[in-house]
Amino acid sequence: AHANIAGRDVVVEWAQMESASIANLLGTLTPRALVAKADLWRTSSFNITGFYSDVDYGYDIYYSSLNPYHEVLVGGGLNIPFERWMRNDPVLLAHQVWGGELGFSLGSLEGNLCYYDLTWHPAPGAYVTPPWDVFYGVTLTKVLSPTVSVAASYGHETGVGPWPDLDMVMGQALVGF
Repeated sequence: AHANIAGRDVVVEWAQMESASIANLLGTLTPRALVAKADLWRTSSFNITGFYSDVDYGYDIYYSSLNPYHEVLVGGGLNIPFERWMRNDPVLLAHQVWGGELGFSLGSLEGNLCYYDLTWHPAPGAYVTPPWDVFYGVTLTKVLSPTVSVAASYGHETGVGPWPDLDMVMGQALVGF
């Protein structure tokens, strides 16, 4: 559902799987997902957007926000690919995520600062701690022409327990055609 409340966009989606779920194998027959995003504060020079998602174990829809197209530029192994949460909202299987973004202008640069706090919902009977619990990053973009822009990004995934923190620094040129 999408609404504009007092000039602020609010988007909420809720869904429940009735069949064809990996959770069916574990006895959880109706895994659910909730995603909400809202403009919290918008001015001419910056905007703050709040974000929340809560996805049960077993709710796994392909070709959706849970499984968006992304490139694995850094990482592999147990980390969540940086591109998955820096370019898309972090709707993650078996996770509750709170956070948001700060969009801003700095001279001729457009900036985006994001922060997300994660809580893991393990499979029934699983006692494994995930290797991450906080994501944050910043991207600065310079538009060179209507079809060309360059950007620099930094992302960080905070490790839990024995897992190390992961950092990514990336430069990119985007050409639209």
